Amino acid sequence: MDINYRLSVTPPQQQIFGTPPSEARFIVCPKGRRFGATYGMKEYSIGWLLMGKKVLWGDTVHGNIDRYLERYFMPTIKKYDLPLTYSKQGKQLICELTGGYCDFRSADNPENWEGFGYDKILLNEAGIILKNDYLYTNAVLPMLMDYPNSQLFAVGTPKGKKRRDGGEHRFYSLARSAQEGKEGFKFLRFSSYDNPMLRPEDIDSLKAEISAMTPEMVAQEIYGEFIDAVEGQLFAYTFEKARHIKPATFNPALPTFVSLDFNIQPFAAIIVQREGQAYRVVDEIEIKTGSIPEMAERIKSKLGNAISITTFTGDYTGGKRSIEQSDNASLWSQLQRELRIGGRQMNISFNPQHKTSREDSNYFLYHYPEFTIDARCANLINDLETVQ
Repeated sequence: MDINYRLSVTPPQQQIFGTPPSEARFIVCPKGRRFGATYGMKEYSIGWLLMGKKVLWGDTVHGNIDRYLERYFMPTIKKYDLPLTYSKQGKQLICELTGGYCDFRSADNPENWEGFGYDKILLNEAGIILKNDYLYTNAVLPMLMDYPNSQLFAVGTPKGKKRRDGGEHRFYSLARSAQEGKEGFKFLRFSSYDNPMLRPEDIDSLKAEISAMTPEMVAQEIYGEFIDAVEGQLFAYTFEKARHIKPATFNPALPTFVSLDFNIQPFAAIIVQREGQAYRVVDEIEIKTGSIPEMAERIKSKLGNAISITTFTGDYTGGKRSIEQSDNASLWSQLQRELRIGGRQMNISFNPQHKTSREDSNYFLYHYPEFTIDARCANLINDLETVQ
C-alpha cells in the first residue's frame, strides 16, 4: 500500500515541528491562544506515524484527548483512508503498516507516563502541564536522557514565571534556557495573530477579548509572553456571551447538579444538567437571606421528582460572609434533612484557592464549548462579566 499524505500546516507550524527538521532536542514555543498549535501537532503526529516514528502526546486531561481524536484525528484518517487505528482502551493510535504509534497521556494520570521511549514527545498546553514539576522530572526528562535521539516539543500559552510554591515554572525555565542559547535548545514565540487561518470574525472576537484584559493579560494570552503576575483582570476572562449564552430548558430525565454558595446575601444556587458531553446551566436560585428551609423549598419547586437523581455540590467551608459560621458542615446536614435526600447525593469539598479556581474556571470556559448558560441566569452572567 502506497501512502501519499501531504501535511496541511501553516508556515509557523512548520517552524515549530520541523520542515525542515530541527536538530535541537528541546523545542520550546510559548504562543497566544487560537494560534493553531494543536492542529499542527495533529498533522505532524500523523506524518510521523506514517514514517514509523514512536510519539508521545501529552495533554492536560483525558477529556481533551478524546475530543482531539474525535474532531481532529479521525476526520483526517477517514478522509484520506489512512492505515491508522485507534485503541481507546490503550489510548494509542497505531500504524500497523510502518510500526509507528502515538501514545496519548494526560497530566491527571502522571503515573502512566513513565518507563517508555519515544522519538517525539509532544506537550500540548505546556503552560498547564508543566506547572507541576513531577511529570517533567520523573517522566519526560528520564525519557529524553535514555533515548538520545528523542525530541521534546513544549508548546502552549504561558502561565506565569513562578509556580504556586514560589519556584520557577518549568515552562519558563525551558524557554529561558532556549532564549539564552543553551546547546540543544530552540526557542520560538508566536502570537494569536500569527495564525493565517483566522477569519476576520475570529480576529474581531480576539480583539473583543483583548479589550476585557489588562495589558499583562494581553501579553500572556495573546502574545505568548511570560509575565510575573496577573492582577486586576476579570476573574472569568475567557467567558464570552456570544459563545456561552444559549437557550436551555430543564429536562427532569437528565442528570442534574445543584451547586450552592452559602452566602448571606444572596444565598445562591445554580442548576446544571448534563447531556452527553454537554453541560448546561438551566436555572439559578437567589435568596436574599440565608434561609436553609427557603432554599430547600425553592429547590423542590424547581426540580420536582427529579430531586432523586440530583447531585448536590458546593463549598464545605464558607468565607467571611458565609451563613452564621465558617464551617458549613451543619448547613449541609440541615439541607439534606429538609430535602430528604441520601448522603450519596452530596458531593462537597473544601474551597480551592482563588488562583486555582480562577485558572481552572477559565481553562474550562475556553476549552469546553459544550458548556452553556441559559439567559435567565442573569446573576451568574453578571458575575462572569464583572467580578475581578
